[in-house]
Amino acid sequence: MPPRPKSPIKPPRTPAEVKSPRRTPRKSAGSAPVRLGHDDDWASAPGTNWVSDSVHTSKQTEDDKYEERKSFVEAYNKKIDAEVTQVVDVTSASPMDKYKAMMQAHPYPASIVQSILITLLGYLLGEMIKGGNPTQMGVAKWAGWGIITVVISLPFLTWLSGITFATSKTANGVCKSLFNQATIAQFLNALFISYMALWEEKDPMVELEAKYVGFALTAMTVWLPSDLINLTWVPIEGQLLWNGAVSLGWTAYLALMS
Repeated sequence: MPPRPKSPIKPPRTPAEVKSPRRTPRKSAGSAPVRLGHDDDWASAPGTNWVSDSVHTSKQTEDDKYEERKSFVEAYNKKIDAEVTQVVDVTSASPMDKYKAMMQAHPYPASIVQSILITLLGYLLGEMIKGGNPTQMGVAKWAGWGIITVVISLPFLTWLSGITFATSKTANGVCKSLFNQATIAQFLNALFISYMALWEEKDPMVELEAKYVGFALTAMTVWLPSDLINLTWVPIEGQLLWNGAVSLGWTAYLALMS
């Protein structure tokens, strides 16, 4: 018997160690092996309750999108219904409620039209008092000023309505009035003098030096008390209307003095 090698490789078996291959009897001996899924009732019914992960994820995404679209449509329909209800309510509301709704829905167009009408009415009233005749240039000049005041005043008043200077309503109104007179009112005074000087073909700087101080003091006697009332008790939707009512007399005075 040859010596076994020292290598870990398994040595060849001796003839005595070799045995005949094991044969296990089976019932299907003599017949071909049965293939899985053939004639064994395995998966005889089609799969209906299972899907791949990719299909499940895709379906879930589509469901999420559907719910999102459904929520959006419901919210949009509610908004439309609310607007329709608001329109119906406005038609049966008081004139002041209708006015507030119009100013909220169309603040700039409505305010510009309102300012032009009131400014022109003040101009015509001033001309009538002094016995003059309105001119096309005068109408255009005062209509333009009405537009300028809205474009400048409306965003400032909207911003000022959100500012609180004091906890007391009266003190807050007083502070807002003083702040308004110290800032935007002085700018409008200078702009008005310059605007009228350009229409009359005069030097704006010369006119400002000659008229600004006296004009500002006169304007303050009218607009400071007006601002105290307007910025303390008048809601934001009616502040331009209040200014317009005061402007009617103020414009008549300016047209009379021009």
